[in-house]
Amino acid sequence: MMRGAWVALVGLVAGCDLYYGAEEHPDAGTLVVDADHAGFKDAPPGSLPMFHYRFDDTLANDGTLGPTFDGTGTSYGFVAGKHGRAVAFDTTQFTSVVLPTQVPMSSGGAFTIGLWFREDVVWNSGDYTQYLFDNRGNGGFQTYHGYGGNQALTTCSGAGCRAFGYSVGTWHHLIYRHDGSAGAAPLEIFLDGVLVATLPASTVYFADTQKNITLGTRTNMQIDELKVYAAAFDASKQCALVTGGTWDNDRCALP
Repeated sequence: MMRGAWVALVGLVAGCDLYYGAEEHPDAGTLVVDADHAGFKDAPPGSLPMFHYRFDDTLANDGTLGPTFDGTGTSYGFVAGKHGRAVAFDTTQFTSVVLPTQVPMSSGGAFTIGLWFREDVVWNSGDYTQYLFDNRGNGGFQTYHGYGGNQALTTCSGAGCRAFGYSVGTWHHLIYRHDGSAGAAPLEIFLDGVLVATLPASTVYFADTQKNITLGTRTNMQIDELKVYAAAFDASKQCALVTGGTWDNDRCALP
């Protein structure tokens, strides 16, 4: 059984509610239901997120794997988000949200992770690194803010590191894409629909030595609408499904 189909099946077994609202899928031409709800009818493999954290005053998982994979956190709160509400952190050493993703994401294959993030003020955390995203153990990777307050994000793994810039005071959409269905593959990073960094081909990114996704350690960033798909999409599908944007003239228009 293909991995995408297995994920959808697990979601149904886990007790996710079905939502039957007709919508024409833009690529497959099959009848599906609301893309933000668990339970497609004739959904293309991988087109539903296995994890979907809306952060609307809750750490609940609305993806196909269901409430067994709800998040937990320490010293966090909720603020107005890109869509509804967002999770926010208080810059202390122990502030974070942990998502129990390690086991379902350790079997290799293809994965796409998308999230919205915002930082209103760049601040200096002294000797402590500010982590936006971290699933790095011996495997996995982490994205962090320079502790000196420099306006850049660096993503590091056992296979290498890359950095990219961003602007403060606005919401940005961040995507990690890894098409490991045939083995070693690069980790591609997209900011607002544009490829901004590529880490070398490797099997380390979603190895069984990765840890659970941890968000927000020692940062003042806000995060909204984190989704994880067991698939790697082409540019237009990635824009529509992961970002929620519109593909036009070979570019993704953000929502």
